[in-house]
Amino acid sequence: MKNPKRNFFRPATWLTLLLVVVMAGCTNGQSTESNSPEDETVEAVQGPILEQVQLDKFQELRKDERVQVLDVRTPGEVAAGRIKGAIAINVHDPNFAQLVQEQLDPQRPVAIYCQSGGRSSRAARELQGLDFVEVYNFIGGVGQWRGAGLPLER
Repeated sequence: MKNPKRNFFRPATWLTLLLVVVMAGCTNGQSTESNSPEDETVEAVQGPILEQVQLDKFQELRKDERVQVLDVRTPGEVAAGRIKGAIAINVHDPNFAQLVQEQLDPQRPVAIYCQSGGRSSRAARELQGLDFVEVYNFIGGVGQWRGAGLPLER
């Protein structure tokens, strides 16, 4: 014989679930979007951007005059060739943070690279901690750059 309590609660459970789903979709007629200047300010200060980028995005970023390109490899690696226009600051230098603050503008975007993306990931997190507003890490690094047949300057 079937349990009458079980049959009673089954439709009630479905009705409750349906009611919760419907209520979750309601906004009481209020828009969640706003065009007020205050909202734009809040969006602008929510936090710095830290994005991992591939070669095509990195090349696109380099075309923007506002973007600062940062090479975080060792001096020996940089001497063997670097991407044109890059500022070289060794991420292993004990004064890395100070050098970055002296040579880069934290209000302008920074595109960082190393040999393959490991050291530049570390450097990107460090710049983010120094309140740089836009940091892009080229995860392919010089290895991918060379692999694509792109030139390096000495």
